[in-house]
This record gives sequence, C-alpha cells and structure tokens, in this order.
Amino acid sequence: MTILILEFENSTPKGLDNKEWSIPLINPFQGGKIEIFGKLHGDVGSVQIFNVKAGFIKDGKFFVLKEEKKGTELVKPLVLIRQEINGNPSYKAMAGDWLHYEIYFKNIGEEELTNLTLISKLEGEAFDFTTLKTNLGIFHPEDNSIIFDWRKVDQLVSLPPTKEGKVEFWIKLKDDLSKAQDLNLKNVVFLGEAREEFVTKISSFPELVQKVFFEDEVFGNNGAFPFKANLPTTLTLIWQVKNYSSDLKDVRVKVNLPSWTKLTGKFFPEEAASQIIFDTNTRELNWIVGDVKKGAGIVEKGPSIAFQVEILPQENQKGQSIEIISGGKLEAFDLWLETKIQQDIPPLKTSDLSDFNFSPSQGIIQ
Repeated sequence: MTILILEFENSTPKGLDNKEWSIPLINPFQGGKIEIFGKLHGDVGSVQIFNVKAGFIKDGKFFVLKEEKKGTELVKPLVLIRQEINGNPSYKAMAGDWLHYEIYFKNIGEEELTNLTLISKLEGEAFDFTTLKTNLGIFHPEDNSIIFDWRKVDQLVSLPPTKEGKVEFWIKLKDDLSKAQDLNLKNVVFLGEAREEFVTKISSFPELVQKVFFEDEVFGNNGAFPFKANLPTTLTLIWQVKNYSSDLKDVRVKVNLPSWTKLTGKFFPEEAASQIIFDTNTRELNWIVGDVKKGAGIVEKGPSIAFQVEILPQENQKGQSIEIISGGKLEAFDLWLETKIQQDIPPLKTSDLSDFNFSPSQGIIQ
C-alpha cells in the first residue's frame, strides 16, 4: 500500500508544533475543534492514515484517554476548482474592503459534466453579509451560502472535458474588526463530489493619527501666528497609533523633517524622548513604538506621543502653506499574516492645524 505524504501548512488554533496541541480547560458537555490545513502528495489510490491521541501529561508522561485512526484515499478529481479575489489568487484583505469573488471550475475528467450545482459557503466574522451581491446565485442567510444552479448559469448546464466556467459575487468586509476574534475569511466550495476550501487572511490596518496645534497647554507655544516668513513659530505635534485588526510588533513611524523644521527637545511624556531618533544627516525622524495590540486606539488607549517643533518659513514660501513634516511610513510586523506591512503617512502642513476655529487660509505664509 502506497502511503500519502501530508505537507503541513497551518492549523487553527496554532499548535506547540506540527503534531501537538495544548487544549485549554474543557468543562463537562463542552468540546472543541482543531483544524489542520495542508496538502496531500501521492498517487491515485494512495492512502493516508491519520492517528489522533487525546490525553494528559502527568509527571512527564503522556496518558492516552482516547485514540482514533482514520484513513483517506487519494482519488482522481473530476473538477478543478480555484478562486480569485479582486483578480488575485493570493489576495490579502483589509477591513472595509469590497471583495469580488470569482470561482473558476474546470472539467479535468474524460466525460462531459451536466446539470451541475455549485455551492459557495462563506464563514468569517469580518463579512458584512448585508452587502452581498450576486447576479446569478441565490443567497441563503441562514447558513451564509450562495447556490449557483444550472437552471440560471449556462456554464453549469454542460461542462465538456478541459472546459472552464466561472461564477462570481461581491461582498464587503466590516469597517471595524477590532472586536473580531477570528480574522480568517473562509469560502468552502462544493461542486458535485468536489470540495475545495479557500482561506484568506485579513491584513492589519494600522493608522497614524496626526494633529498639530499652536495653542495648547502641553508646551505653551510662541512665535508668529499667523505664520510669517523669517520668523520662527513653535507648534505641538500629537501622534497616536490606531490598530484595527491583528496584533503588531516592531511598530515604527518614519517621517522626514524639511530643512525649516527642527525639534525643540520637548516631549510628553518626558520619558518618550527615548523613543525618538532623529538623523541630522538624512533628517529622518523615527518613533519607535514597539508592540501594539489589536484594538489599540479604538477600544482601548493606544500608543501616543506629543512633541514640539519649531518652523522657520522662508522668504520664497510666502503665499503658500508649507510642510511641517514630510510624508513617511508606518512599518510593523503583522503577527497574524507573519509578514511585514507598511502604511503611507501623508505630509502635515501649516494649513492642517487642529486649533479651535482654525481656517486653512490661516496656514498661508505671510
């Protein structure tokens, strides 16, 4: 008997390794589920034996409470099913995205397939099912499935060998995912005896909120206001990081200071000064934020810092607003996607002040 080889990809929840999982306390009449995702390699007719043991560890020894063995045979598929989201088979979604699902099905057998029904079942807290749109499918909200029937989809009436068809639908993700526990988007597709499961991960969406004030009680700014060429003005910048979905580590804010902007050395809180690094040669300013939990700045207080800068507008800048800081990047490592991410930070100008009753025209250099 030929044995199949399982190529482990990931699991929900994550295990101690690829073969062992720690199960939390289970009360009477409660249960749980471990999902393992991977690929089977082998010839048609090959068999994979799965052996599962549940038990407990005492004095360094594992005591088995229950053991199950199951076998599965690799058979030749008749249909190849694939999925694209927004034209990308490996799409990384973000909160608030509109997703265009395209499900392709191809007859890889030797005989014509007729009168087919394709079922797409969506699972995930992030879906806003009230937004789902489909031209040829019928949505069933009781189980969040979309049924495409041969009576409405011509390509399901007859699918000759080597031919490929497609169905599609659209759905939006919720804007706020800070309270979502599961950031997987799952689409399980059934077509005849074929079943394919697609899992899409949601990328974190960190945001740097920037505010700048002339009048504030933190540092007590002074200087020319409205702004005047060749006269200095001090301003207070406040930064806050918001994180809408997954946990982040190594969060860093990078911006550039134009030549007419300089740090005064005042920070709040004072100990936050150690988080600021300024390169006088490149004029790059770094705020080393560190780790940021999901929901920071939304459902709980997020990392923030206030610091004072001084600007000295130039003669040739009269009649326009000028940058206080140039644009930059917010960089982080997404623990859910296990990859580096970054968000653009727009420039902050003298016309962007958040002072009460401030008008953008007051940001014009005189």
